Amino acid sequence: MQKKNYLMVALVLLMITTIACSWLYYNNYKSTQKLVSTIQTRLAGDVHQLFKDIEPLADQESYSKDSLVYWELVWDDIEILLQSIYFLSQYGELPKEERSQLLSIETTLRSMDSFLIETVNSIRAEEDSYELKFCKEKKVFAIDSDANKRFEAYYQLLDLFDFEDEGVTYEILMDSWDDNAANDLNWCYDGY
Repeated sequence: MQKKNYLMVALVLLMITTIACSWLYYNNYKSTQKLVSTIQTRLAGDVHQLFKDIEPLADQESYSKDSLVYWELVWDDIEILLQSIYFLSQYGELPKEERSQLLSIETTLRSMDSFLIETVNSIRAEEDSYELKFCKEKKVFAIDSDANKRFEAYYQLLDLFDFEDEGVTYEILMDSWDDNAANDLNWCYDGY
């Protein structure tokens, strides 16, 4: 008889523990989903901000030390975006295709960051050319013409999202990202 009581108590404790663990798991899952959703929304908004901050750079015909103020804004945008992508990539339940898109965006942001560093260093040294180490083939680029061409290409890549018509959403960002155009920029194809 006493053995049955112990067994009943053990079953009740097991049931209570299972319910408590399930409740904790559910709440953890719910808060993780909310965090991921917040980061996704932030990522889309930050890409839109980068698009707006690149516009004055794409419109310039020549670059000087005076224009470097705009470049700082772009650097800040890139840093924020890379942090968001890092946090999202830590989430283990992202689909493979979404992970691939995030990697493509991250690679493009890193090449843009390198481009900015090399170009700014050349402008500060009052040189008229720069070299990009990430290009598939080593090439020397002219600051005014080639940098302008590259800024325009980044601007067009980010302009694909058409945020004005449908709003700034993560889904549009993922659906609209052009891997081929990004790869052209990342590997310096088509004269970029």
